[in-house]
Amino acid sequence: MINLKKFLLKDSEKYLFLFLVLVNLLPAFAGRFFPTMDGAAHLYNSNLINNLLFAKSTGLSGYFIFNPEVIPNWSGHAILAIFNLFLPAFFAEKILVVIYLIGLPYAYRRFIKQIAPQNVLMSYFIFPFAFSFMFMLGFYNFSLAIIAMFLVFTYWMKNFENGGSWGKVIMLFLLLLVVYFSHIVVFAFTLLAIGIYILFEFLVIWKEKQKLFRKLIKESLNKILMLLIASIVPIILSFLYFNARLGVGYNVYVENNELIDWLKTIRPLIVYNPLVEAPLTSKLGYLIAIIVIIASFIRINELFSVSPEIFWKKMGQALKMFKIQDSWLLLSFLLLFLYFYLPDSDGQAGFVSLRLCYLFFIFLIIWLSTQPLPKWLMVFIVLVVATINVRLVVYYSSVIKEMDGIASSCYDAAEFIEPNSVVLPLNYSDNWLAIHSSNYLGAEKPMVILDNYECFTDYFPLKWNSNSFPNLTLGKLHSAQIPDLVWQSNPNNEDVKIEYVFVLGKTDANLDSIHSMVFLELNSEYKLVFSDENCMLYGSKVNQVN
Repeated sequence: MINLKKFLLKDSEKYLFLFLVLVNLLPAFAGRFFPTMDGAAHLYNSNLINNLLFAKSTGLSGYFIFNPEVIPNWSGHAILAIFNLFLPAFFAEKILVVIYLIGLPYAYRRFIKQIAPQNVLMSYFIFPFAFSFMFMLGFYNFSLAIIAMFLVFTYWMKNFENGGSWGKVIMLFLLLLVVYFSHIVVFAFTLLAIGIYILFEFLVIWKEKQKLFRKLIKESLNKILMLLIASIVPIILSFLYFNARLGVGYNVYVENNELIDWLKTIRPLIVYNPLVEAPLTSKLGYLIAIIVIIASFIRINELFSVSPEIFWKKMGQALKMFKIQDSWLLLSFLLLFLYFYLPDSDGQAGFVSLRLCYLFFIFLIIWLSTQPLPKWLMVFIVLVVATINVRLVVYYSSVIKEMDGIASSCYDAAEFIEPNSVVLPLNYSDNWLAIHSSNYLGAEKPMVILDNYECFTDYFPLKWNSNSFPNLTLGKLHSAQIPDLVWQSNPNNEDVKIEYVFVLGKTDANLDSIHSMVFLELNSEYKLVFSDENCMLYGSKVNQVN
């Protein structure tokens, strides 16, 4: 009877975890699309990748080329491209979102069960961190990299903690390659975390004299060598990536007082409205702070439980306070230092401070999950975290449902655009998240959308084909004639008229002189072919879809 009761309780806990995973899926199905700031661009570029690879006659190769550099940001695009081959774009997007929302909690749970199986309840802490600012803005590669990082950690602890084997190195290499092709910074911290773990493992075992020093050195060096061999290819790729970007851009810093406020509210978990979300994320921050204090008290109490004579006579006894799992705490402190030291942007990478803050909390909750916490406290943590998470999920779902109207309008407008056409987006929307929503136009149909921010950078799969790019004109106007409206063009090549102009949002009747000139040209050279409450589409009068 007792065993049956334990079995039922254990089984119930698994179903509770599954239930919260399913709750986290609600925002993914709140609308036809899962609108994010960058998600539309990723979906569009995944469609371009498919067309460039498999539809040779589209003419898109005159506008786009594959990035010749082996850049990291490929995993999200690859997943979208694969499913976009045979599924509607919105369905491919949902699959990616579902992979992440299911993959993250279960990858983290598996990792916690590997390093601290007695504290599996602490795995519930990951749920609010699934809806990070980065994920909700469409930073899919960074988000997928976190999942891959946990898989690497689990694989390492399971197969290399007791020595490992060279046969396992190949699988470790593949997992590390997935992390690299997801996000280069997460890859760096994945390696650093394992390196620090090996160091702590060596120091703790050596201090406790569990093995001979020479044997311990040999085992540790062997682990480092296996890690180096498994990661040498992505390490070389990382070196080439950063070496090509030395001295590019300028640094922008966030003020220290603002960084401190971000820690208090767990700013990486605030997405849409701080007035709604901050009260909830702040409670989560208070909970983490309380658990840190309790865990520290328990650990200090363990230290003083040794004989006072031995403790005061031999201060080296204090090292017994440190355990292998404290490597996660050291890494969180290192991230905290970098959080205050590094710029938020260097002209290439953006939102650096938020990413570091997010990783700081991730490694901090890993450390907390390994601490000897009482069962009642972990049950309390589950209740509080689940309550906060559900309230946030309900709010996210309402915002996404509202945002879906804009995304669907853009997607529907594509029906009135001829394949392989050139489209110039004009964004007058007051919604800051809709900055790249025009890219939903090309989610399924091949076209050249001039608001393709990925092609203006050098760290995504596609770039503009500048050499063969035509000299695009808006009617009779060239880009140089409209100072505040710039689009990709090559004045050395032949003139090609932009076939469609897509206007997102409602235009102000009192347009400035520049945009008044644009709309005069629209009325002269183009005709309205589609409109709804969110957007308007103008087509060239000499190229209409009937």
